[in-house]
Amino acid sequence: MAGNQPRQLTKPYPEPGAPCHHGDITNHTIGQYCVICTRMKMPWGGFLPVARYQGLPVSIGRTGTILQAVQVDNPREIGLVAMATWAIVTNQWHNAVQMNASIERGRIQAAAHAITDIAYLVAQKHGFAEVKWWDVLHEALKNPELTVAAYKTRIRGPAAVSTNSKIKSESSRAVIVAEADEGEEQEDEDLGYDDTDKIPDGEKLLFFSRDGVDVDDEFDAMDSKTERKISPWQFAHGQDLDPAYWATPDTSKFFMVRQLRHNPNKINVREYPHIAGFDWNDKEAVQALNRGRNQIILRTIGPKAPPRLPWSQKERDLLRHQVILGLNHGYTKNNMPWEQVAHNINVDLEKVTQRKGSLLARPSKWNTRTNQEDFYMKRYLTMQKSRTGSDRNATGCMNQSTKFGDIDALLRNSVEHSSRRKPLNDMIKLVSENQHVPAVPHVCAAPSATQGGKIQMKDGEGSSGDEPSSAQSDRIQNNGADTSSDDEPLMKRRQSYHTANKSSGNEPPFTKRRKSDMVNKLKK
Repeated sequence: MAGNQPRQLTKPYPEPGAPCHHGDITNHTIGQYCVICTRMKMPWGGFLPVARYQGLPVSIGRTGTILQAVQVDNPREIGLVAMATWAIVTNQWHNAVQMNASIERGRIQAAAHAITDIAYLVAQKHGFAEVKWWDVLHEALKNPELTVAAYKTRIRGPAAVSTNSKIKSESSRAVIVAEADEGEEQEDEDLGYDDTDKIPDGEKLLFFSRDGVDVDDEFDAMDSKTERKISPWQFAHGQDLDPAYWATPDTSKFFMVRQLRHNPNKINVREYPHIAGFDWNDKEAVQALNRGRNQIILRTIGPKAPPRLPWSQKERDLLRHQVILGLNHGYTKNNMPWEQVAHNINVDLEKVTQRKGSLLARPSKWNTRTNQEDFYMKRYLTMQKSRTGSDRNATGCMNQSTKFGDIDALLRNSVEHSSRRKPLNDMIKLVSENQHVPAVPHVCAAPSATQGGKIQMKDGEGSSGDEPSSAQSDRIQNNGADTSSDDEPLMKRRQSYHTANKSSGNEPPFTKRRKSDMVNKLKK
């Protein structure tokens, strides 16, 4: 009879040899990763809570929330967050990475660390002893508007909210604006605050100056597109740059104290004009307050980082080339060495100048039904000014690979089940043959031999438009074939190919052959 009794769990996960079947985690402990069935039991069971905002389902965690940029409607994504949190709490990160390297993604780690910080704070409070880290994750799924600061304030209590500014440096404080229209994941890394100035030209600031009209009013009213010098003002030491949070009263958010850079003794206090009757439970009122704070922050310290340059067509070709090299070496979408990919792209474009008017890459999506790329725009965009070199990082390359249909198709195929995965060579052939190339703009359609439309090198490296055609043809074979290996940089191979075509003139060989045949017929 003892053998028929239910097994009592005394281990974090079932012992080896225990009855652990795939898909059955009812006899597991909540919040403990099972190395046998590679799953984890969570409070919501097999049905993921549907996060809703204003009555509509939420797919991406909003800015400033616990699950920021995480796909909250994707069970696999939430499973990665749970696994990463478990690895941090149990100090088994190294082993967890070996089991699933996907937990090293930036948004997964950020969400896991946010949950862990809240769990550690909860453990120090006697009234929240029964709350565990998986309860924090469950609450974040049910309430997509719950921010990290709001959760911590709930634990600490309203008495912990101080009206005095916390003394921290400006560079270490993240400023988050929770706008109602935010829902899509940003293409680049979050700057920390709204990096745009939407105030019309000449309109007064949302925050008023206590000193009346000062020397900064004219500076602040300038057009945001106009190049401006650094503001003469800087924030006073200890000024709180954190945003105001919904249902969290904090009267210090109504004031922003600045001082002159060359004379710190001169102080300027900016005051929010709608303090009287301010409702902290009104989300629109809190958002309006944050817009005013962000306007002062942007005009005082400027953007935190320069804007990312759009990807050029040459960078796109190099990215595709490097991804194919990685796939040939056995890497997949989950463990692609993006640091090496970014490094190789930067090396290939080092000292290379892409001139004004060069093509920019167009985002696309791979259509599995037609096996073609569907482009979001019909025509190419061109560079507004020349660009030398490239400064891409691993995160940018990884994110951009999902925005190019052919590259995304190659990466997705690498993680398909073995029964559905196509051979790499067949997949490359399929992607290459079914690429839909639309018409190129007239300004970039046919560069002439005398026009310097190809890539120029600095310091005399590489070929230039003034180099004789004989010197160009010495570097390649007479037939113009691409005999370089995959280890040679793609940009050098393409340059050699174009040089071969230009060394024989503007007309292709087939056209010349037809003209010579016609001349012979006329002579006869």
